[in-house]
Amino acid sequence: MFWRLNIGLMVMLVFPLQPQGPWQTWVGCSDQYAAARDLAPLHRPLMEALVWARVPGDVMFGVGMVVLVLFVWRAFPHHHHPDQLRQ
Repeated sequence: MFWRLNIGLMVMLVFPLQPQGPWQTWVGCSDQYAAARDLAPLHRPLMEALVWARVPGDVMFGVGMVVLVLFVWRAFPHHHHPDQLRQ
């Protein structure tokens, strides 16, 4: 569970954010801020492929979260009605 969450977060960070962030910084410093915020370059095939490369990390993170929620649900006792606790 721990490694699923961490590997999922790493894949989500490395694939889509790392290539886009430095590219936007470079364009913002060399050209202008408006050019860096333009969406057209982000819809190039390479950038879209990197966004889709994030999907395995999202799935891995989601599975890790489901496992974590199930673990916490089973680890703590369920709440009972106060009348049942008196007996």
